[in-house]
Amino acid sequence: MIFYLLGAALGMATTGASPVTQPIGAGLMAVAGGAMTWQAARD
Repeated sequence: MIFYLLGAALGMATTGASPVTQPIGAGLMAVAGGAMTWQAARD
């Protein structure tokens, strides 16, 4: 996780290859995955 964050920050700072919305989208996907896992475990 730390390597991803550092890589994304380096990409944004040097080449602009990683848009600002990428970490936001990754966080939303992680939350959605956790919600699905929690719901599946409850059933």
